[in-house]
Amino acid sequence: MIIFLLALAVRVAAAGIVGFSTLRFGDARGYLFAARTLVTEGRYPDRTDPFHFRAPGYPAFLVAATLGDPDRIVLAKLANILLGSLSPLVLAALSARLFRRRRLAIATGIAGALNPAFVLLSADIQSESLFLLLLLCAAVVLLFLGVVAVFADFFATYPYDEPDFFFLTSPPTTEGRHYFGTDFLGRDSLSRVIYGLR
Repeated sequence: MIIFLLALAVRVAAAGIVGFSTLRFGDARGYLFAARTLVTEGRYPDRTDPFHFRAPGYPAFLVAATLGDPDRIVLAKLANILLGSLSPLVLAALSARLFRRRRLAIATGIAGALNPAFVLLSADIQSESLFLLLLLCAAVVLLFLGVVAVFADFFATYPYDEPDFFFLTSPPTTEGRHYFGTDFLGRDSLSRVIYGLR
C-alpha cells in the first residue's frame, strides 16, 4: 500500500508540474479525437491523424475514465495517474513471487514508483500507462500458468489419460466433477489442459 501511495504522490506531483489541463504529448490529441468520435458517433474513426492508426483500447479507456466526456482532461490525467500508480504495485508482487524476497520486492516496487520514465508516462495522456499495467498483469498470469505447469500432478484433478466411461462427452460443470467437461473417451479436459501447459 505504501508503494502505491508513493507512486501516486510522485505522479500527482509530476502531473502538477506538467499541468493537469495541458496536453504535451504529441499523440494525446489523436487519442482524444478517437475518444470523442466513439462518444459522438458510436464508432471508431478510420484515421486518428494523417500518418498513424491508433488502436481503440486506450480511447475506449478514455471514454470510460472521463465518464463519456473526453474533453475532461483532468479526469483523463487522473485515470492515467491511477494506472501508473498500480504498475509498481504489480511489479513488486511479481518480484515477490519470482524471487521470494520481501526486501527485493519492496525495492522493486519503490524503483518502479520513482522511475522517471514511468512517472512521465503517467503525467500526460499516453497509452503506455494502460499497456504497461496490462503487460505486468499478463506476466503475473504467465507466472501462474508456469507454476501450474510445473506442478501439474498437484493441480490436475484426474490423470490426463484415464477415461471415465460414466461421463463420456460431458459438458463443463461446477458440481465437483470434470469442471471443463470430458472428451469423447471420457478423459477430463481440465487435466488435459493442465498437462498440456507443459
